[in-house]
Amino acid sequence: MATILGSVKNQSVAYPGSAGDLIVNRFEMSVPAGTPTTDIIEIGSIPPNCRVIDAILDLGGALGTTAVLDVGVMTGTPQDTVAARTCGAEFFTGVSGTGAAPGIVSRMSAVTGFRVNPAPAERGIGLKFTTRTVGTAALVALTVFLATT
Repeated sequence: MATILGSVKNQSVAYPGSAGDLIVNRFEMSVPAGTPTTDIIEIGSIPPNCRVIDAILDLGGALGTTAVLDVGVMTGTPQDTVAARTCGAEFFTGVSGTGAAPGIVSRMSAVTGFRVNPAPAERGIGLKFTTRTVGTAALVALTVFLATT
């Protein structure tokens, strides 16, 4: 298993300036064709003291003949590639990634996503495949709406 750093490594992340601010971050990357189901892709992050208000997952095309994925909060330190990191399914659970171009757009579908509590430290947002065969490279974008506490 490996942790693949997505756009969070090469893209600036907006941080709120004061309490009650609403911010939007869009993270996007091309998911490699050969990404196995054991790998986790860190596609974004949740800034300190923020909670997720909503999220939109935009799959730019088919990720394989069979592709099912989850999106959630990652354990460990953001941008750390250690294999011990895990990824939950708080925001999206069981999303099909087999739609043809122009792809699939989904709003946050898991109730648990609305209940992720703010934390004093930044946290990674990960994408993991629960099923994937004959994977093809495709653009994946995640737009995250956040608010401070």
